Amino acid sequence: MRLGLGIPVWAAGWYRPPLSHLVIAFKDRSAWGLNGVLANQLCGCLESGGWGHPVLVPVPSSPASVRGRGFDHTAVLARTLAFRRHLGWTRGLRRTRPTGDQVGRNRRGRLGAQHMSMAARRVGQRIVLVDDVVTTGATLAEAIRALDVIGEQVAGAVVVCDTPGPETVA
Repeated sequence: MRLGLGIPVWAAGWYRPPLSHLVIAFKDRSAWGLNGVLANQLCGCLESGGWGHPVLVPVPSSPASVRGRGFDHTAVLARTLAFRRHLGWTRGLRRTRPTGDQVGRNRRGRLGAQHMSMAARRVGQRIVLVDDVVTTGATLAEAIRALDVIGEQVAGAVVVCDTPGPETVA
């Protein structure tokens, strides 16, 4: 659970091997077959959240990352998770500007980089965000902000990995 986001965030596990290696292999090393394994990990998170039948909205990757990888890994995860749980999913968010690499930035730097970097479109149902890793919560905070601007409510988020830090409640 993340402090300061105003929503429950459920993680399948900590960002440690072997889970961290699976995430990296999936999104950066073209191990697309791991999609099902990671989606299965998220199934338990959805059940824990108790959200009923939400629509899943992936946190979008940057256009540069999508071009480099050849796919938007969070959209693929959300689609597979939706299929397995018989839920809807939609690309309710899009990037409006580059944010740069988050690696090495502290929470304040990440929040600043993410601020006003997403726009949302109407979803009209209870929303659960889907992402691969939460570190400081800056990306999820921006997704929540973008959806809130148009009057959409986010019930929670599911992520494959959480990184231990001061924002984490055990």
